[in-house]
Amino acid sequence: MSLSFLTITVLGLAAIAAAGDTLPWNVPRVLEPVISTSSFKAAYEIGTWLNPFYLRGDFDGDGLPDYALLVIHRGDGKKGIVVWLSSRAKSGLAVVGAGTEFGAGGGHSDNWDFFDAWQVYEKRTAGQVAGQGQRPKGEAIWLEKSESDGALLFWEGKRFDCTRRPMKPCVAPRVRIDPWRPARNPHGFR
Repeated sequence: MSLSFLTITVLGLAAIAAAGDTLPWNVPRVLEPVISTSSFKAAYEIGTWLNPFYLRGDFDGDGLPDYALLVIHRGDGKKGIVVWLSSRAKSGLAVVGAGTEFGAGGGHSDNWDFFDAWQVYEKRTAGQVAGQGQRPKGEAIWLEKSESDGALLFWEGKRFDCTRRPMKPCVAPRVRIDPWRPARNPHGFR
């Protein structure tokens, strides 16, 4: 009896996951009223192509938690991010990509599918990465294409801005190692 219950439960959860729906207990409670609206459900589905599928940070610098959530536009399948700022909760969500045109590193795109990793950068690190003339108001989101380049998404006070940065690979100095010759020992250690 318990084996059949377990089987039915696993199949039920697999069906939910296959449908592209996230399980409700995985979404922060503060976002539930926003993403359960008919307008959000009609336009977007929550993206689960990365883990985690949402980030928490203080993006606007007000000391309260804000959330960034991966989404896919239902109409055309374009990927992007929606950001909920606690200071602008009544204004709705800021949409980056997912069918909405957004500038990125001098270009514009409505499909933000270029990154395969993301994380929150603290304000000081974000300010250093953003460069001169750009001052993030709070923490920022680092979007990275592994072993390639990345972009820093940050709130500049009135809107989100983005700056692209190439990744600097770690390069070790070239050292010739000959496994057949014993290493020199200039200090006399044995």
